[in-house]
Amino acid sequence: MDKNSWLPLLLKQFWIFWLIIILTVLRIIPFYYPIIGYLLFCLYHRLTSYTEILYTKNTEMEEIIKKSKLESFKFKPSFLFPITPLQFIILSRTKIKTNHKISVTRKFIGKNGVCLDWIKYEGINNENNPILIIFPGLTGCVDDPYVINIANECIINGGFNTCIYQMRLLNDKLKVDKRYLFLIDDIDEALDEIKKEYGENKNIYGIGFSYGANQLVKYLGQKNYIKKKINGAVSISNPYEFIISSRLGLNKLYNRMLLTFLQKVVVKTRKNLEDLKLDIDLLLNTNQLKEFDDFYTAKIFGLVAQMNIIEM
Repeated sequence: MDKNSWLPLLLKQFWIFWLIIILTVLRIIPFYYPIIGYLLFCLYHRLTSYTEILYTKNTEMEEIIKKSKLESFKFKPSFLFPITPLQFIILSRTKIKTNHKISVTRKFIGKNGVCLDWIKYEGINNENNPILIIFPGLTGCVDDPYVINIANECIINGGFNTCIYQMRLLNDKLKVDKRYLFLIDDIDEALDEIKKEYGENKNIYGIGFSYGANQLVKYLGQKNYIKKKINGAVSISNPYEFIISSRLGLNKLYNRMLLTFLQKVVVKTRKNLEDLKLDIDLLLNTNQLKEFDDFYTAKIFGLVAQMNIIEM
C-alpha cells in the first residue's frame, strides 16, 4: 500500500470507531449499544465542559471582563458534537446563509504575494467604518466556511469594513524576497497600506484563528507596542508554543491533512519557484511535514541562510 495513502491513517486514528462498527455488523453487540454509549458520552461532555478565561489582573482588561460578564459565561458544546474533532468537521462544512450578494476584491501588498481580500455585501456600505482584519489558519481562505461566517457576523452585526489577510504562501502571485523577512513584517506592510488608503486615524482591529492567531499575537508583541496600528485583537485557538503543539497536537492524520494542502500550494505556485531551485519532486512526494517546512517554507521566508549559519 502507498505510504501516502489516507487509509492506514484513518484506520489507526479511529480504530475504536471501526471496531465498534465491525462488532455491530457481526452482531456481537446489539446495534443500539453504540447509540446509547455515544449519547451517554455526549451527556458527559455536556455536563463537565467549562470555560477558563485568562487575562492580566489589575489592568484595563480586568474591567472589560467584568463589564462583559464573561467570567460567569459557561460554554456548552453542541450536544451531538461534544469533542473538538467533531466540532471542527461541522464548522468547516457549515456556512451561514445570507440574502446578500457577496463580492470579494483582492488587493496585493508589495511584491511577495501577500494580499487582502476585501469582503463586500450588496446593500451594506461599511466603507467609512472601523476595519477588521481576519487572520485565518494555515489553510484558511475566503472560501472556508469558518472564515466567511465570521466575516458575515462582523459585516452585518458588527458594521466593520472587513478583509481577510492572506500570507505569501497561499496564492499564485508568490514571489520571494532576497532579504531575511519575518511573517510580522508582511503584516506590518499590509497595515501601512491600509493606513495609507484609509488614513492614519482609522481604527483597525484583528481576529486570528490558529496559525493566523499566532501571527497576529506575535505582531502585537513585537511591533504593535511601538506604533499602535492595531487598536484591539482577538486570538482564537492559538498554538502559542509550536514545538510542544506539534509534538502533542499534530498527530499523523492532521499532519497529512496540512501537508496535502501545502503540496497543492506548491503545484499552484510552481512557476514562481524556479529561482529558488527547489526540489519540487521531493516536496510533492514527502510524507513528512517537517521535511516540507525545511525545504519549502523556510526558503520562502528567506530562512535558509540563517539556518546554515546556525548549523556551522
